[in-house]
Amino acid sequence: MQNFEVEILKEKFSEDKNDPLWYYGEDIARIQFVNGKKLYAESRGELQVQFEENGTRFKGDNVVTEACNLNLTDKDIELLCENDLVIFNNWFAIVMVDINGECCSDDLGIAGSYDEAIEMLKEIAPEEFKEMYK
Repeated sequence: MQNFEVEILKEKFSEDKNDPLWYYGEDIARIQFVNGKKLYAESRGELQVQFEENGTRFKGDNVVTEACNLNLTDKDIELLCENDLVIFNNWFAIVMVDINGECCSDDLGIAGSYDEAIEMLKEIAPEEFKEMYK
């Protein structure tokens, strides 16, 4: 039987930084199968944030950098959302790549937090393994 050990590629920053925003564009974890295929939990989407009304609009990686510089947390990001200062559509996706690193299954699962993405990766691995060896 295949061992489905999760390899953490990007450690969680802290308990109050669970949102996909903090991991923009990162692969946070993976599981490798014996046949060379890999499942990844990766952050996807778009980020645009104004940290203050009529302030500079930050995009992509710059959002993460500025949020860190301001020592913000998930709760602060929620407040920005409530005040319509955030335009982001980001999430964690579970994807599979083949032995050559080419995507062979996209969006096997969608998660809204770091913790949820790790759990989803663990749940999907046995199902995908069964599919490979039907």
